Amino acid sequence: MADQQKILELIRNAAWTGSENLDLSGNELTSVPAEIARLTALTTLDLSENRLTSMPPEITKLTNLTTLDLSGNELTSLSEIIKLTNLTNLKVGSNQLTSVPPEITKLTNLTHLSLLDNRLTSVPPEIAKLTNLITFDLAANKLKVVPPEITKLTNLTGLYLGGNRYAIRFENLADFSGLDAATRTERDARIREAVERYAARLEHHCREAPYNFFNFYPFWRS
Repeated sequence: MADQQKILELIRNAAWTGSENLDLSGNELTSVPAEIARLTALTTLDLSENRLTSMPPEITKLTNLTTLDLSGNELTSLSEIIKLTNLTNLKVGSNQLTSVPPEITKLTNLTHLSLLDNRLTSVPPEIAKLTNLITFDLAANKLKVVPPEITKLTNLTGLYLGGNRYAIRFENLADFSGLDAATRTERDARIREAVERYAARLEHHCREAPYNFFNFYPFWRS
């Protein structure tokens, strides 16, 4: 169990010294003391690998916070976190989130967002308003698709979707029955038509998930 007295001493010392960084990771915390509100100078807070199920309202007093690591907890909501509007780096991986609130758009300064290893089945289209995002990790969730609005994140250099549930699609591209009796010209025309249709469907699906291009053969290295 967490040594509450030790945690309180760490918080008080950080408040006394005006510390900008505080590491409370791996302490089996089930709650964050209200005294956290005294740390108004904090820019980086690490609460990873605890047992937190929620964040206290006092966390919103940390208006200078830019980096917050909450990975490896048991959070089910981002309700207080989305009020920390100066955040640039937010890690909430390995929690129990089942949804992302549309209000996450308040975090307009975010450049790095990790939601990996949760229970997400969808991502709100409002995510497109986080135009400063550079990396976005959604791996190991229960996603089948991501909203097409995600293509508006023009600064994005990494979108990680590995470990999700992907949809497998079967489409009839061509009917080659009777091809043996066709002339060479007819065979060539029908094969060409099938190839063009395949290319069109491939383009369609690439446009649905443009940042998954690295799943294809790296022709640019040939």
